[in-house]
Amino acid sequence: MASLSVPPTIIPLMLAMAALSGCSPGNRPSASAPSLGLTQLAAAPAVKRVWFDRVGPDDAWRPSPDGRIMSAFPDLEGEVVWYDLAGKTKRVVLAADSTGYPDEASAISPDGRSFAYTWLTNVSRHSEIRVKHVAGPDSGKATTILSAAGTLPVTVVAWTPDGRDLIATMMKDSGSVAIVAIGVAGGGARTLKVLETGLPERFSVSPDSRWIAYDIPVSGSERDVYVIGRDGAGGVVARHAGDDLVMGWSANGARLLFSSERGGTPGVWSARLANGEETEEPTLVRADVWSMQPRGAAADGTLFYSVAVGESALYSLAVDPVTAQVKSNSVPVGDRGRPLEATGFAWSADGSQVTYLMPRTAGAGRLAPSDVIVRAVGSGNIRRLSPRLAMIAELAMLPDGRELIVTGVDERGQRGIFRVDLSGGAVSMLFAIPYRTQWPRNPSLSRDGTRYRFLTAGPDGLISELSLADRTVTVLRPPSKWCRTGDACLALGLAISPDESMAAYIIRDFAHEGHDRVIIAPLAAGAEREVYRTPASDRLSGGGVPWTADGRSLLFGIRHGSSPDALTEIVRLPVAGGVPQPIGLKRAGVRGLQMSPNGRTLMYGIDTIRRELWTMDPAVFPAP
Repeated sequence: MASLSVPPTIIPLMLAMAALSGCSPGNRPSASAPSLGLTQLAAAPAVKRVWFDRVGPDDAWRPSPDGRIMSAFPDLEGEVVWYDLAGKTKRVVLAADSTGYPDEASAISPDGRSFAYTWLTNVSRHSEIRVKHVAGPDSGKATTILSAAGTLPVTVVAWTPDGRDLIATMMKDSGSVAIVAIGVAGGGARTLKVLETGLPERFSVSPDSRWIAYDIPVSGSERDVYVIGRDGAGGVVARHAGDDLVMGWSANGARLLFSSERGGTPGVWSARLANGEETEEPTLVRADVWSMQPRGAAADGTLFYSVAVGESALYSLAVDPVTAQVKSNSVPVGDRGRPLEATGFAWSADGSQVTYLMPRTAGAGRLAPSDVIVRAVGSGNIRRLSPRLAMIAELAMLPDGRELIVTGVDERGQRGIFRVDLSGGAVSMLFAIPYRTQWPRNPSLSRDGTRYRFLTAGPDGLISELSLADRTVTVLRPPSKWCRTGDACLALGLAISPDESMAAYIIRDFAHEGHDRVIIAPLAAGAEREVYRTPASDRLSGGGVPWTADGRSLLFGIRHGSSPDALTEIVRLPVAGGVPQPIGLKRAGVRGLQMSPNGRTLMYGIDTIRRELWTMDPAVFPAP
């Protein structure tokens, strides 16, 4: 089995200026924090913006060694994209096809003539490590250097500067993670270190290829920086309250640079190393780099980081319970000055409360922890909880309103389905999700609160449910006929009908016709039926396909055109058939839809986040 009110148009400008001036809304230095100035060096390295684009927050950006190319993996598009930072162009260098699709990050070779990536096959659902050439006589050809058939997912995280090895992570059923080196010329995978807790991220290899840096949560959800040798030996380099995140190495390999708030504001720091060990206290390179997400370093020591600008928020509006026509203006849910997760929200069974997620820290990456906000619809009173989970993806509230069921990752790095007590935030695991399976998506609870249903979209089934009583998982529906094994496709947006007899979901086709389909089917046995298919130029919002309260119609969003700035129009479609009818809501970046139990309030998420890519010039350090 797998509190600051700011008009949305002003937010991008404020955040962009914050990258230079350190005046980010929602982020202010502590009045008691020590002041170290802008830098402890003779001069602070200059920074500049080099790219601005609409890409998802989970994109795995990595620079080429010469700093000319930035590789990215756009969210849910099944592609690896290269951004030419000098020519200001971008191109797709790898795309999903009928045999499978690329998974997460890639790593560009030291000479820039090829790149390595993980390929997930459709037929057997196993990982392959491949190298694709983009220059020379073999341009366009891909070679498999490791086939992980029958094992757990393997993800490429770096290419050593000497060109000999790929560094990768390999998940294990126990929840541990192995850091491995894979010989580019062959020889299989060599285990360098096994991490029993936490998921490592932001890997960087020293210029002499001897040392590998990464960050990992060790105590709670806060991340520290570690360095290990090619023999697996090594230890902690940067540990401090808050997150310390790897940025990259100086050109001579004598210093490792990392982001940290140890100076009172987000900034870049350096640690001087000898034989993989820290030899002096870290040095402040540049302070006040707000909302920074480290993206790696070039061989000359240029640092890359991204800054998110735009809006990630929740809204609600009144609709007619029968026609779903809009009857009010949209109003924000929660604090407009703080970003919210655009798809992590849910109604209580009686519609009296909404729950949603608020990122706990900025710039900590895809495994950043979130707080859970419970808001009373009538009074607006809120409760804020901080469950001890490294990440929460989605949630649902039990009918008694006392507990949540969430999918996420615990502080050991184990994926699972968890129970969260709303009286204090205590967490207990209900079901450990094996790493051989796909991530459960779009969960919902049965009306009696005894079963947790979700999309799995794996080779064994499409929809499954977890019994909260005996903690067993049952497959309810087999794989979709539009998304069988061997197809490059994705199932999204599961919604269960009010009488719990039917399911609606979206099938996204990557490799063949290029259509998105809205499908309905009996929750248990019975044939699927396509009720809507987009033109190849359009996409459906994958955040949900909610039913109207009478169970006769579905709501979904159609994004007209391929531009990320294109507006998404929300429509109603009778399940008996007909033409989609606009309900009066049309906005950019709609990422989720949920109808209140009485069918009178529609809640939706907005995600118009863009990523500005910035560089920081190589720091000039004093002679030792």
